[in-house]
Amino acid sequence: MKNLILRTIFGAIYVALIVLSIVLGNETFFSSLFLLFLVLAILEFYRINKADNILKYGGLILSVYVYLISGIMLFNIVDNSASLMPFATYTTASAFLLLVVAEIFKPDTNPVTNWGLLLFQLCWILLPFLCMLSMVSGTVDSRKYLLFAFIIVWTNDTGAYCVGSLLGKHKMIPRISPAKSWEGLAGGLCFSILAGVLLLNSPIGFISEPLPIWKTLILTVCIVLAATLGDLMESLVKRTVGVKDSGNIMPGHGGMLDRLDSMLLAAPVSMLILHILHII
Repeated sequence: MKNLILRTIFGAIYVALIVLSIVLGNETFFSSLFLLFLVLAILEFYRINKADNILKYGGLILSVYVYLISGIMLFNIVDNSASLMPFATYTTASAFLLLVVAEIFKPDTNPVTNWGLLLFQLCWILLPFLCMLSMVSGTVDSRKYLLFAFIIVWTNDTGAYCVGSLLGKHKMIPRISPAKSWEGLAGGLCFSILAGVLLLNSPIGFISEPLPIWKTLILTVCIVLAATLGDLMESLVKRTVGVKDSGNIMPGHGGMLDRLDSMLLAAPVSMLILHILHII
């Protein structure tokens, strides 16, 4: 009972912070909050991969520095100043090269492993955060579509858990995630489509103009599939390194990677679909 209460409290705080940071449209608030999430995710990534040498020799600091400057460079979130672009470009390239070359001077390390971890976290952790920053720094509807992606991910998780617990018999990929079933995926998808149609095709005013139903279905289905694959990816990483949770910063929920695993694929996929379908 105590664990359920803690899980509920921390889950509510987590959801409230994300919703407020997006709805308020304050880029500083959102950037600060998600920078914290980013740093925690990177720390967890290094820790579960037992990359002690990276932490010991300051690789984390340089990595975060690269991410910060990359955010400024790619999405111009500071003062909307184009004058920052050349500085950001050269600084990012220099910091990244320094991080790569630094492996030459580190004793007792595996440079190939460290380079691989750096590149993997760049693709798996950095890019989704930059996509979310881009959507928040865009139009009002762009921010709302980011919130929409979060809502669909949360709805899918809830629907998949409920249906999978009650009806789940056919496991998806038991060697990676024994609890996930095809019935759960179908249930989560149905709940998500219902939520998507309610948000984007009803007169509740979630977005400025209702979206055509076929675009709603494509966007929702792609987010659900990406979220499911993102969850499976994190499960594969944890199973490979032999840990149950990525961290324990959120009692009852695990770590930051555990909370954001679905969005790590859903964010870039949703942004891609939004542009392909000319929605934003």
